[in-house]
Amino acid sequence: MQRHAFITILFAWLVTGTLDITAALIYYPIMYGITQTQLLQNIASGVLGERAFAGGLQMAALGLLIHYCIALLWTSVYFIGYPAITVLWRNRFVAGIAYGIAVWLVMNLVVLPLSKVNRSPFDLMQALIGAVILMICIGLPNSIVVGKYYAKRQSSLKN
Repeated sequence: MQRHAFITILFAWLVTGTLDITAALIYYPIMYGITQTQLLQNIASGVLGERAFAGGLQMAALGLLIHYCIALLWTSVYFIGYPAITVLWRNRFVAGIAYGIAVWLVMNLVVLPLSKVNRSPFDLMQALIGAVILMICIGLPNSIVVGKYYAKRQSSLKN
């Protein structure tokens, strides 16, 4: 069963990480007139500060790696927490939306303030768009993939 758990986490991680970065690579360059490289460098700047913007494609690659590490963390948290939080079992859609909101809150109220990212003033519309992106790209896929794993596991335990 551990192999199936690993595969589930791996699959959910790759789906959520890819959906989220794809949304960001489309939305933010259109809205802010930045390049995709600058967006990825901005992610790297959370660790390295302003010098990430002078590092070219290497810093963009680091930003992509950091993004996927964060996505793995969020996927793992959902996978580990799922059995303990029975409310997640009731409705995968609601659980996914709630998890996306939780991810947005932690990222924006804890992680980003502790990072070296140069932040813009709060904008309600941008906050809502960011939260919706995380609901759709992180919350829902995790809820669907992880929920399906635990549903199968539960049914196999009953048999």
